Amino acid sequence: SGLALHVLLDPDQRAADDWGAKGLPMSFLVDARGGVRYWVFGERDWSDGESLRTVEGLVAEAPGAGR
Repeated sequence: SGLALHVLLDPDQRAADDWGAKGLPMSFLVDARGGVRYWVFGERDWSDGESLRTVEGLVAEAPGAGR
């Protein structure tokens, strides 16, 4: 429903090294400028609890969020 998620294939692990990813699964929340705003190691339910509050907080901080 309008949400596009991108998957990074990193066979040489260059992105993993740059981002400090040391295992799987890892999730990164990236802002519109490409900056990592939040990262977490391990499986998450992004639709509930602390994970949802984290996402909502970052969205509220985004430029134009109060429009």
